[in-house]
Amino acid sequence: MYFPTASSYYLSSKPLIDHPKPKKERKKERKKERKKERDKNSLMFNNTESVVPAAVGGAEA
Repeated sequence: MYFPTASSYYLSSKPLIDHPKPKKERKKERKKERKKERDKNSLMFNNTESVVPAAVGGAEA
């Protein structure tokens, strides 16, 4: 008996392009958003204490 694999079933049952934007584009946008958040956070930390940014930098790296 033939059982279709998950991927073939997925491809046949759904349209191939169901996103308005391709994956790469969405990934880029998410990256930009994250960077903005990070910059905002680092600015906040820098204004308050000098101990916190070091900890954040360590976590980032």
